[in-house]
Amino acid sequence: MYVEDLWPDSVLASGLVDGVVGRVAWFTLDRMARWGYRAADRIAVISPGMQEVLHGRGVPRERMSLVYNWADESLFHPVQPTVASDGLTMMYAGNLGDVQGIDTALRALSLVDPSRSVRLRLVGSGVAEDRLKELAVELRVDERVTFEGTRPISDMAALMSEADVQLVCLRDLPVFRATMPSKTQAILACGRPVLASAAGDAADLVARSGAGIAVAPDDAQAMAEAIDRLATMSGDELERFGASGRKFYEEELSVSVGARRLESALIGAAKPWYGAS
Repeated sequence: MYVEDLWPDSVLASGLVDGVVGRVAWFTLDRMARWGYRAADRIAVISPGMQEVLHGRGVPRERMSLVYNWADESLFHPVQPTVASDGLTMMYAGNLGDVQGIDTALRALSLVDPSRSVRLRLVGSGVAEDRLKELAVELRVDERVTFEGTRPISDMAALMSEADVQLVCLRDLPVFRATMPSKTQAILACGRPVLASAAGDAADLVARSGAGIAVAPDDAQAMAEAIDRLATMSGDELERFGASGRKFYEEELSVSVGARRLESALIGAAKPWYGAS
């Protein structure tokens, strides 16, 4: 079994179901998931936090293998920047939803000295887009924020190269402490610096990789202080963040590393049945 999302946690965190329906959904999906865990000879998970959650739900550690997701390396790879950045340009690329915590980035930007040249590019769309546009106006940061809509995934590596820092944002919800947003691997594969407003595995990965700065989720003041710090860094310092992240990706997250770990997990599952060596 390859577990990409925690069930039923992810369903309830999405806000799609609540109240009585939510409780029924939790009970039903939790029983289904636990049955699947018991039936599996080996379970591959995509983050250390997910290992801990499943262990707490009765899955023995020896039956689990950590296999990080990798990026599509034909699409996500380092691209030499072609646009000279004036000041600090940050970019968030992905779903503009209610659980992504992009509100925190807007509030943090409002706390940064307006005389400092910092801007935020939001690439993507989602259910929170209109609300975020209204919030940007309310916070008086709308002149420093651009909403750019969706772009083809084939453009993303080049697009990421146009910003000094990429954002990873998640709300402070328990399920997200054991979640690894796929954009994290994509950013590291592209060798771009990261500012993460997240808890748990995503924040730990940014810290371990040396790819940037991680702050607590939903903390606009901490994020503003991190933005100030990034804005005072030289281009060389930012490049070192990106290079560290790329090196970590190659050594820990790449498709070749992931394939070896997945192969090992499959062999481990097969041994009791076929005596694989």
